[in-house]
Amino acid sequence: MGSLMGIPVSGGTHNVEVVFNGDDIYSPCSASETVTITGCVPVNLDIEYESTMNVGETSSVQVSAPNVAIDGCSLVLEVTGPANQYYSYEPNSGYCDSGRANFDIGPFSSGSYTMTATYWGNATYSEAHETVTFSV
Repeated sequence: MGSLMGIPVSGGTHNVEVVFNGDDIYSPCSASETVTITGCVPVNLDIEYESTMNVGETSSVQVSAPNVAIDGCSLVLEVTGPANQYYSYEPNSGYCDSGRANFDIGPFSSGSYTMTATYWGNATYSEAHETVTFSV
């Protein structure tokens, strides 16, 4: 019979020790290892946006992660559109804080677009993605 000591109950770096007490055939032994567990806490992203925009105009988008304290400045927003148009946005300087970030997007030409918000995760929070569509 054996035991596991230092069972991790949260994300982060942990020291774990496995102990085998021995039996009629095998001698007792143990082993220790440092393990890193990432992304234990799930994250849901919300995107607040205008579902219809006008050609040539910019729009403000807010991405938030309700009820978790992720670094809002680490959020990324990507937009794809007609003819493989691709745009990548970083949060507006000074407009990101605990769990949310603001982005200015556009201007765009006429068509249907897909917007994806991404949080890549860390030692505590899991990776998250949210995708919405809008028209110009």
